[in-house]
Amino acid sequence: MSTSENKGWVHFKGKHPAREGEQIFKFPTRNVLHLRTHGHEKKFCEIFSIESVLQNPAVIFEGLKREGLEEGFCYCGVPAVKYLTETVSVSVPPEMVFLIFATKDYEIFEFRWERMDATRPGFPTDHATRFNSIRWSHSSNS
Repeated sequence: MSTSENKGWVHFKGKHPAREGEQIFKFPTRNVLHLRTHGHEKKFCEIFSIESVLQNPAVIFEGLKREGLEEGFCYCGVPAVKYLTETVSVSVPPEMVFLIFATKDYEIFEFRWERMDATRPGFPTDHATRFNSIRWSHSSNS
């Protein structure tokens, strides 16, 4: 996670959704500061899982079934740990997956933990009805 490239944004390195190599994702610095200073510690700590999942997703979906986000992305995966505070982490519950939602311009607008599909490890429940297509999957590229 870096803030040096452009003021106003926190940058995360991740897997490019369409080719080999990296993609830089950005998240507004003001949102990070808001979560940190206004008592949203649980949500703030989720930020520490973003780069891990962007770099090593189980699946990347393209086309969110939400108006205006038809060209957006959702990266899903299971990071090594789940942060409870900035310094305390625990094992990720086996039924959980972390999702990061980004626009076609790679601006992160949401991230959260959700239940994992019981038949597709690394995929969230109801993935078939929530996204237009699978852009990349670890299982198809192993």
